[in-house]
Amino acid sequence: MHKNEELQIINEKLEKSKRKLAIELEDSILELDELRGKVGELEKKQRNFDKFLTEEKSRSDKIAAERDAAEKEAREKETR
Repeated sequence: MHKNEELQIINEKLEKSKRKLAIELEDSILELDELRGKVGELEKKQRNFDKFLTEEKSRSDKIAAERDAAEKEAREKETR
């Protein structure tokens, strides 16, 4: 086999590898974009959930304070 033929075969193999890597890179870029979108959606859901938890904690604290005040008032009335 001549040197030129060997070099051509090597070049063809390298070109094939290059095309394969380019396809894999494009697939990875598309997957990354998709995952970034999903991360954004999940972050938004997390913020909404955190807001909901904060509101529920506030309601719970308010109800607990009202209950405690009512119990205190009831005890005070009992001792009169």
